[in-house]
Amino acid sequence: MRTVPRRSSLLLLAALVAALAAPAGASADPGQIIVKYAAGADAQERADARADADVVRDEALALPATELVTPTAGTSVAAAVADLEASPDVAYAEPDQPRRAFERYPDEALVDADDNPLNDQPFANLWALHNTGQAIDGTAGKPTADIGAPAAWDVTTGSRNVAVAVVDSGVDRSHPDLFANLVPGYDFAYDDADPTDYEGHGTHVAGIIGARGNNGTGVTGVAWDTSLMPLQALDADGAGYVSDIAAAYTYAGTHGARIVNASLGGSSPSQSEYDAIRNAPNVLFVVAAGNDGRSNDSRPTYPCAYDLPNILCVAATDNTDHLASFSNVGRSSVDIAAPGVDIYSTLRCDSYGWMSGTSMAAPEVSGAAALVLAAHPTYSVAELRSRLISTADPLPYGDAGRINGGSGGRLDVAKAVGLALNGATGPTTNATDVTIGGTTYAAPRTNEPAPPAPACPSAPARTATSTGSTPATPAAPVTTAPATGTTTTAPVTRVTTPAADRTAPSVAAALTARGALRGLLAGKLRVTTTASERASVAVVLRVDARTAKKLHLSSRTIAAGTATVTASGAKKVTVKASAKVKRALRRVRRLKVALSTTATDAAGNARTRSGALTLTR
Repeated sequence: MRTVPRRSSLLLLAALVAALAAPAGASADPGQIIVKYAAGADAQERADARADADVVRDEALALPATELVTPTAGTSVAAAVADLEASPDVAYAEPDQPRRAFERYPDEALVDADDNPLNDQPFANLWALHNTGQAIDGTAGKPTADIGAPAAWDVTTGSRNVAVAVVDSGVDRSHPDLFANLVPGYDFAYDDADPTDYEGHGTHVAGIIGARGNNGTGVTGVAWDTSLMPLQALDADGAGYVSDIAAAYTYAGTHGARIVNASLGGSSPSQSEYDAIRNAPNVLFVVAAGNDGRSNDSRPTYPCAYDLPNILCVAATDNTDHLASFSNVGRSSVDIAAPGVDIYSTLRCDSYGWMSGTSMAAPEVSGAAALVLAAHPTYSVAELRSRLISTADPLPYGDAGRINGGSGGRLDVAKAVGLALNGATGPTTNATDVTIGGTTYAAPRTNEPAPPAPACPSAPARTATSTGSTPATPAAPVTTAPATGTTTTAPVTRVTTPAADRTAPSVAAALTARGALRGLLAGKLRVTTTASERASVAVVLRVDARTAKKLHLSSRTIAAGTATVTASGAKKVTVKASAKVKRALRRVRRLKVALSTTATDAAGNARTRSGALTLTR
């Protein structure tokens, strides 16, 4: 059974997490508390409960009878939570906990010998949709270790009547591969009606679900005719709080979304998050399992571990059909697996790139769910969830025993939409269709609307009150000429001109662990870094103190490298080790390291991203 939050455990949790600092730029102050009042508690009784607990009201949240409060000076979060819980007028109180996107590492587009992108080779990059054994970052794939998308597209490419809410860092609303599929959403992180992505994670997730197909641009999403509802709950650092996330869940459930993709999570349960999901029983919540390489059964990640019938938790696989080394698993908490390693998709600022993580696996399933609902619009959440799980291909190599009660499978959307089960046949081909390698691809669209002008704004300043507010009704969608029946939200370009640049660049790094030790010893190990602006980038590989001692190294740093990113985009950084380190690693076959990447802009603003991985030969 999944873990269900209990009031007693949440009281203990409140005392444990009260002192934790909020992530940088998070949407609520460290120390704020979510309070749900008991049924029938009137305004005076609520005020008395707040006064007794020495807290002040901040604002109402989207959940019924729920608000955000802040302890007065000298009052700890733990004490305030305990006092609130003691009141008969309070149903529960809990710290406003952090959540973070389950991003692992981005990568870069495949290039040929002359560093030219391979954009003219369909599916060269999109192995998750159609795996013919093509090599991704030097690793040959296993044919058919994919979700079977082309066969599913013979049944349906999606429906505008099916909306998938992307609860994440927002979406690049001017992206040429996304704008035509967007419907109005909301920005809970910055409290406005413009869910523009300032981080990149949400745009990547949205592209996996529903990047426009047959538009002659970039990539193809799983459901390339579905509606995407951007709900921004994470900020420019990919961080956020339950108050914003629960508000986004509630918005999705009340604004027509059939599916919510939540590629995010945290290690602490939240009653308000649980309630927000439970209160939307007609919405399927597809959530990421997490990237800690552990079992969610013993060390839960939320919302994955909530025992709710409308949650579908997703692990990640690679292009050889193995469960990813970083992916969380769980026989009772993780339901299905999907491709999540080296996934190529849309990025902010009208670009494309690679990311790995269960954050990328979850939207594969969300896109598949959208296709199933397009083919079977009357399905209930229970039927939809069951169909996705029951039609999955059994995982090989013993991995099936690690998820879904020991019978784990990898998503097969062709079976899920009914192609193999019902003998359904898709649209007949015509002379303008294109056949490549025995697979027929639909003809490009005609009269596709022109994309808006590119927009790549900087994140606005955050305020303590930009969280959990009930949004105003968003602007109605508008039709973009030439008229094709496609509607989208008019793009909004935000221009921020601060007095001084105090915003650190976003930074990420990608390193393929397989073969990395061999590359390090040969002096050819390259780490792909991305930054949001011109910046100097420093990459460091470190081992823990015990490993350094075992290898007789005087320093935990085993390799480092620097480079300059001349503009927003990617740069390969060669990291080199000293002769002493190379000698120490000559007989090592596997090595756990921390990869740390720091980007520093011209104004001296710096940001560091770190992650753990295991290098192999």
